[in-house]
Amino acid sequence: MSIKDIIFKRLKFSENIDIEYIDCNSVYVKYSNKKAIISNHTKSFLTRGLALLVKGIREGKTEFEITEKACFETRGAQLELSRNGVMRVDSIKKMLEYMACMGLNSLILYMEDVYKMEKYPFFGYMRGAYSKEELCEIDNYAEMLGIDVIPGIQVLGHMEQYLRWPEAGGVRSTEKIMLCGEEKTYELIEEMIKTMRSCFKTKRIHIGCDEAFEVALGEYVKRNGLRSSYDIISEHVNKVTKICDKYGFRAMMYSDLFFKFWADEKPYYVHYDSSAKFPENIAETIPDTDMVFWTYGHYDDRAYDAMLKKHCELGRKTVYLGAIWGWGDLLPRYTYSFISLIPGLKGCIRNGITEVFASTWGDDGTECNKMFEMFAFTIVSEICFKGESCTKEEILEMSRFLFGVKPEFFDTVSESGMPTALSQEEPREICDTFYGAGLFWTDVLYNLTCETEFYKEAKERYKKSAEIIKGCFGNEEWSDFEKWAVSVYEILEKKAEIIVNIRNAYNNNNREYLKKLGSELLPSLTEKYRNLHILWKKMWLSDYKPFGWEVIDGRMGFVNARLNYATECINDYLAGKLYQIEELEEEFIENGAMSQHRCFKNMASTSYII
Repeated sequence: MSIKDIIFKRLKFSENIDIEYIDCNSVYVKYSNKKAIISNHTKSFLTRGLALLVKGIREGKTEFEITEKACFETRGAQLELSRNGVMRVDSIKKMLEYMACMGLNSLILYMEDVYKMEKYPFFGYMRGAYSKEELCEIDNYAEMLGIDVIPGIQVLGHMEQYLRWPEAGGVRSTEKIMLCGEEKTYELIEEMIKTMRSCFKTKRIHIGCDEAFEVALGEYVKRNGLRSSYDIISEHVNKVTKICDKYGFRAMMYSDLFFKFWADEKPYYVHYDSSAKFPENIAETIPDTDMVFWTYGHYDDRAYDAMLKKHCELGRKTVYLGAIWGWGDLLPRYTYSFISLIPGLKGCIRNGITEVFASTWGDDGTECNKMFEMFAFTIVSEICFKGESCTKEEILEMSRFLFGVKPEFFDTVSESGMPTALSQEEPREICDTFYGAGLFWTDVLYNLTCETEFYKEAKERYKKSAEIIKGCFGNEEWSDFEKWAVSVYEILEKKAEIIVNIRNAYNNNNREYLKKLGSELLPSLTEKYRNLHILWKKMWLSDYKPFGWEVIDGRMGFVNARLNYATECINDYLAGKLYQIEELEEEFIENGAMSQHRCFKNMASTSYII
């Protein structure tokens, strides 16, 4: 199948158009009298040109001419595959087709341990790890569409899923960190890199190395005594880059640790500080890798300008990695993505950064479907091809064309995470709130969100969001996503009603309301959770391998069991079988300033569970 056939099939376009291809160093489309001229200077220019041709014709235009220069040489996404959700090959192919329509030309597959290596049978064991054949299939399909697939691995931290096995004992320093300086560690890393070379044609590899704060501790300090973390990581990465060179890879790595080393004392969550004071010879001692500046929450132009300029002092190419917000939540928080990613990308244009990515992340179990997050990849594509003058409306219009979703959908579906909290203190970042996720998982008898006042007002917003989303989709392909979002908001609305009133009803002996709870409200809420559980399974097994579903399956089973328990307690209390409901006898602490991460682990139980 030709590139034109793939793009037209993805866009469900069947008109017979006579197309002439020219070599023009930009995206170029001219259409008149059912004839088109399109630039094929690069495959990504061609694929975007074909998509823009279809878009113009669908808008009823009989003549039009479009020229777009690319602000970024490398423009793409990072697809995180390690946090419970390993996407099926066909789903990644589908994503690649949409990326091609946008004119994106690069995809990083972030894989911690989700690829197979024969020498290490427990690497990726029972995690849905990709075979070499699967990775080659992805790479070959992407190449056909003009997209460079870059393997993203970890050679230092974030390796807890593998390090838990006895097989990894010889390379483990701490629960998450590999043992630097150990020969067995570099044997493992060489096998990783060798495996990546056997699967991918690219000359690039991402070796991770972020957030490895404990590198000088654990088994390392027992063997080597106290040493500078900077020295340890520099030595380690230099060894890794030599292995990369051996297999024809140019390495890139996250840059946060170098800022941590040279910054004043900051809280653990502050990864970058533009006031960091690097040694004068930093460019001579830092490993020879491209530096990936990852930042997901800055919303201030000045912050981006300061950090991008600071990266220049490292003397290495800077790669920008922003994010599509969806981690730790059931729905994507597009509003946050717009607030942070747009100024980040425009800051890259101002500061001459030529390589940019937007990452998805699946923290806390990949509850948010990554196909849903893809709707916002257009932030990268439209700013790339329209420049600093690009508007949010232009971004939303491209998403409407590709996915058939109305512009109002994006802020509406983000309502679960609202209100947006913007810190006015350095580093001036978006503050995670996760109000909707906390409510979704919290136990109705405990209400560990420590909120009732907030949900008195929020329940009406949740109800309105469900109503708006029902009319936002014009493409049957995404009907399950519409049902999903509506179902989540219907649950949030009903649950907000219950947690706002249950304690007052119990304390005031409002038996009429308690009877309604036990006979109507709680059973209805339980049924909505059950129906969502069924839909969630359908969507998961369509887009992801089954490995990882057991976590979501267990969480939903836990919630349903607790709702059944709450219903029994209330009915037994009303029937005189229980003298009191002990959970509701506990004094409730209202704490509107609570900053706890509103995820399943913290909200579902008084103890810390999976």
